[in-house]
Amino acid sequence: MDPKTVYLKRLDDLKFQQKKLLKLKSFLGVIRFGSIAAIIAAFYLLWSIGMIWVIITAILLLFIFIQLVYKDLANKAAIKHLGLLIAINEDELKAINGEYFQFRDGAEYLPKEHFYAADIDIFGHASLFQFTNRTTSDMGAAQLANWLLNPANHNEILERQQSVKEIKEKMLWRQDIQAFGKEQNIQLSTFNRLMAWLHEPTLFLQFIHWQWLRYFLP
Repeated sequence: MDPKTVYLKRLDDLKFQQKKLLKLKSFLGVIRFGSIAAIIAAFYLLWSIGMIWVIITAILLLFIFIQLVYKDLANKAAIKHLGLLIAINEDELKAINGEYFQFRDGAEYLPKEHFYAADIDIFGHASLFQFTNRTTSDMGAAQLANWLLNPANHNEILERQQSVKEIKEKMLWRQDIQAFGKEQNIQLSTFNRLMAWLHEPTLFLQFIHWQWLRYFLP
């Protein structure tokens, strides 16, 4: 099956799933509203029977409402993820038709002096970087730029070819990882803040009488 057919079929499947989730979203909205109305009706209809029945019914209906809220949040997250997957496949179809400008071009990685980067358009508009780039983080883009600027030795080339061979048939897995990356893009500033925090002195451990908290607040 040629790549274009694969992506078109994948798009059809994703849009079908998205349609089902959007219907579920509407259904959950109606049910949530119904559960709130049921709680109000319980107070009105059961008040004469006894307060205990009102409380029990209200707690049960409130529990159902909370579960519906969690279900709705999970459904919204799934809809967002599907939207990103649809965009990924649409971008790949554009790439098959020769349109790569939706991908980052890596112009910021072009060094002032390099013995081949400028001559063969490694970075910038319609460059090799833009042609191959599917990264979703600053660190990933920087790693790709480093590979393009620094030729690999024989062993590294074989290792990368083996890695490509392993993930070549795992399109769904690759696209899921890419969608998660698009959803929570990790910038270099975030990485630097995290590394700085990890290297801060462990002041908390100096207070021995606080260490018991680790058993209650993992």
